[in-house]
Amino acid sequence: MSLQEDNKALVERYFDEVIAKRDLTAIEKYIPAGAIDHSVPPDSPQGAEGTRIALTNFFNAFPDFEDKIDFVIADGDKVVTHVKFSGTHEGEFQGMKPTGKHFTTNGIEVLRIADNKMVERWFWFDTMGMLQQLGIMGG
Repeated sequence: MSLQEDNKALVERYFDEVIAKRDLTAIEKYIPAGAIDHSVPPDSPQGAEGTRIALTNFFNAFPDFEDKIDFVIADGDKVVTHVKFSGTHEGEFQGMKPTGKHFTTNGIEVLRIADNKMVERWFWFDTMGMLQQLGIMGG
């Protein structure tokens, strides 16, 4: 297998094991303590612990959360995923009270892989579309 195929497989395993199966104890297999996440607020923890906190908060707010990869592209040490994710807002999320409404949106994630770990992350998604679907923001 090529480096690109190995990197794609690593990301796909992470989505399956950590996200789909909600196994937050497996995060360290994929994300080291020193990983950098450019997508979190400046005062948020980084690395595996920051990811664990973020996912715990998301899973609590959206208990039926689903995240599916539409496609994966790899080039050198970078892997890009296009994901479709959805959930029903049943718990508090970043200070927003539960609305009971469902959302579906898309996102793009860029990951840098080193030593078979995800060491850097950038993530963009349609935040406004999500907030509109949840009835938090007009549109």
